Amino acid sequence: MTSAHGPIAGRRRLRTVLRRARESSALTQESVAQSMEWSLSKLIRIENGSVSISTNDLRALLDLYGIADKSTITELVELARIGRARPWWTDYREHLSSAEFRTLIGLEGSASTMRIFNQNVFSGLLQAEQYARTILRDVIPELPEGDLQTRVKVRLRRQIEVFDRIDPPDVSVLIDEAALRRAVQEPGVMRAQLHHLQKVAERPHVSLRIVPFSAGVYQLVSSFSILSFPDGDDPDMVYVDSYFNEDLLEDPERVSRYHDAFTTLETRALDTQDSIALIQKAADELA
Repeated sequence: MTSAHGPIAGRRRLRTVLRRARESSALTQESVAQSMEWSLSKLIRIENGSVSISTNDLRALLDLYGIADKSTITELVELARIGRARPWWTDYREHLSSAEFRTLIGLEGSASTMRIFNQNVFSGLLQAEQYARTILRDVIPELPEGDLQTRVKVRLRRQIEVFDRIDPPDVSVLIDEAALRRAVQEPGVMRAQLHHLQKVAERPHVSLRIVPFSAGVYQLVSSFSILSFPDGDDPDMVYVDSYFNEDLLEDPERVSRYHDAFTTLETRALDTQDSIALIQKAADELA
C-alpha cells in the first residue's frame, strides 16, 4: 500500500483509501466532519489530496470508520507521514509554472509507467541543459537570468528523479518529427539536443519513437503525458500541456481518450531503429 515515493503521491494514495473507507461505512462527508469536529472543507481537502493529515487525526478518522487492523493502520500512518514531507521542489516552488505542474512532478517519482507525446518542443524530461536554456529564453524573453538558471536546474533535477530512480518507470515517448525540425537560434544547440535524445533512447526502460511527417495529419494539438501507478487502486492521470493551459485529468473517460490517442499514434510511429536513424539524419543536416 505504501508504494509512494513523495508527499503528493502519498496524499493521493491515502485519499483514495480514506474516501473508500468512508463510503464503505455509509457515512457522508457532512456526518464525518461533524463527528470529527472539523469543517466540511477540511475533510474535502483531505479526500481530494490537496492537504496532508496529521497522524493523530488519521488515527481518529480510522477509528470512526471502524478500521482496527494494526498492519493497515501502520501502512496508512506511513502514507500520512510521507504526505507531510517536504517535496524536493519546495525551494523552487515560485519558479514552477502551476499547481498542475507541481502535482505532475510530484507524481512522476511514483509512476510505474509514463507515456509521453511531444508535438513541437521536447518535454522537459528530455531536454539537454543548453536546449532547455534556449527554449526558456525564447518563450519567456523577459525572464531574469537568475530565474532562468533555476528553471533549468529544476528540469535537470526532474530528469534525475525519474530516470535515475532505483525503480525507474517504463517510459514510452512519441515525438512528432516537427520537434526534430523546429529550429533554435544556434544549430549546435539543436544538434546537441538530438544527440541527447539518442542517449535517452539507450536507457533500458525507455522506448523513444518518432511520428514522421509521412504519417499524415492527426487531430491532437497539445503535448501530453499519461502516468500509471503500481497500485491498481491509483487511477491513471493525464497532464496536458498547451500554450494557454496546463490541465490534470483523472476522469476515467477522458483519460481513456488519451490512452486511445497514444495507441493510435504508436501505429503511425517509426520503429525504434528507424526513429534513431531519423534523429541522426536531422542532426547531420544541422552540421
